[in-house]
Amino acid sequence: PPVYYWLLHLWNGLFGVALGQPPDSLALASRLLSVFAGVLGVALLFPLARGVLPPGRGAAAAGAIAALAAACSPFWLAESQEARMYSVGFALLSAAALALLRSIDRQGEGRLASQGRLASQRRLLPGSLAAFVLLATAALLTHYNAVFVLVTWFAWWGVWALLRPDRWRQMARLLCAGL
Repeated sequence: PPVYYWLLHLWNGLFGVALGQPPDSLALASRLLSVFAGVLGVALLFPLARGVLPPGRGAAAAGAIAALAAACSPFWLAESQEARMYSVGFALLSAAALALLRSIDRQGEGRLASQGRLASQRRLLPGSLAAFVLLATAALLTHYNAVFVLVTWFAWWGVWALLRPDRWRQMARLLCAGL
């Protein structure tokens, strides 16, 4: 898929990489894109993990634990040092997940929480939905294995949409985003 190579071309142009330079400087400049994407992916895990939990129930601790686990992961550290598309794909998928999570606006939490139910009255906001579509598409065009993550997200989204009172409108949004 072309997105990683396009980004690498722009990145190398930003650092002035050209043919004929010593191999060590070529490798350093090329690998810095993966390092940058790895750091960005870890940074995106904090708000992503924090946003999954309701506020005040250890959400900040969950975000910190997720970011710390990713930052200390030997696999993640190794992948972030290679001039490969894996860390860029992960950063794009993390940003897409955050956009999808932010596109779901919480409504009626006080009423549902007081009734002892889960706060799942949510509606999709179109601006974040467009960001999700763009980031998910970029992730898919960075590495084809992103399709497995996206299929899982769309399955979850479909179940969520079917459980909503405005299910047909939500299913239409899901279909449009999928297309």
